[in-house]
Amino acid sequence: MRISSVIKYVMVFVAVALGVPPLLYHFVIRGSPSISVDLFLIMLIVSELSGISVFFLLLRKLGITFGDLGYRRPTSVLPYVLALLIALAYAGVELQIPSVMEYSLKLTTTKLLAVIAAIVAGFSEETVFRGFIMNFTKEYGTLMSSLLSASLFGLSHLMWGLGGVLGTFLLGLGLAYVLSKGRSVVPCVVSHTIIDALIEPGLIITFFHL
Repeated sequence: MRISSVIKYVMVFVAVALGVPPLLYHFVIRGSPSISVDLFLIMLIVSELSGISVFFLLLRKLGITFGDLGYRRPTSVLPYVLALLIALAYAGVELQIPSVMEYSLKLTTTKLLAVIAAIVAGFSEETVFRGFIMNFTKEYGTLMSSLLSASLFGLSHLMWGLGGVLGTFLLGLGLAYVLSKGRSVVPCVVSHTIIDALIEPGLIITFFHL
């Protein structure tokens, strides 16, 4: 598939899944702090599910299957080990922020919503940014597909500022390497989910001052 076509499909997902939260941000924070966080998380869940649903509808017309997106058994256990190490390293950096650490293991309704959001984001974003991009640009070489995957992943997190773009770009490179080693997107989904489950809702509360 041509890179321009790949980017077009990715942008559809980004517009629906990651474009809606910033637009509704000011509306959400009008409530009380605790309600605002819950609404923000629900908004993220709904927008990610909407984005991946539209994305799958487009791919269905092309005859693309889950197997084509990398949903297969990894070639070895190594990708899972690498994915876990990346998750712990990335989350470990974010957990240095006191408020992120404070909420990391606090069992509340908000935390439950954060875990659900983590599962949804891990599945949808890794399907698009690793599974789709890397499997459909592999003819351009692993380096090119990895850089494209990481770059689009980083830019899609522009709402988190330049630091967020750089951090997710580096994370994207690491997860691209995981996929290249195991030929499976599953370890990437697991890693992404672990990261978000550990650092949320603390990171959202800290960054958006909710």
